[in-house]
Amino acid sequence: MSARDTYSPALRVIHWATVLAVVAAVVLGFVQEDAGASRAIMLRAHVLIGMTIVLLTIARLIVRRRSPVAELPMQGWRRAMFRANHALLYVLLFALGASGMATSLVSGLGPALMSGGELPDLEGLVPAGIHAALGLALIATIGMHVAGVVTYQLREGDTLGRMIGRRGASLRARESES
Repeated sequence: MSARDTYSPALRVIHWATVLAVVAAVVLGFVQEDAGASRAIMLRAHVLIGMTIVLLTIARLIVRRRSPVAELPMQGWRRAMFRANHALLYVLLFALGASGMATSLVSGLGPALMSGGELPDLEGLVPAGIHAALGLALIATIGMHVAGVVTYQLREGDTLGRMIGRRGASLRARESES
């Protein structure tokens, strides 16, 4: 299998679907607190989207393993930060899924959401607190990811082109280095 200069179409679809799902889950996570009567609908959507994110992340890892991409032409600490940020994104997405499931199990949220019963109070539950903290960590990590992409895009080369499918994206970055 040879490395390519853009991500495969499957990886690009999974990436952007995950982006949309994470944005929706984060928004729902914040607004459901004050949602009143529609809180159950928002929580149900948040849970379903969260499960979808975990499945998308698993699919992404499988597809990524089968469709290698050429490394960005960066060295030293920048490459280490790039790799650490990506690893942390994966860890946080899985940890959020696990803490969300733990919150649901400990609180009885799942049955309440499915039956339409009264929603449990999640305030003070350890898994819910962990889930909230992990959500904030994910937002910060995504912020670092976006800042890194924008910085690299403006200073070095066409890294964004790799994720939108522009052929020769990393090749142009390598040529501009010469």
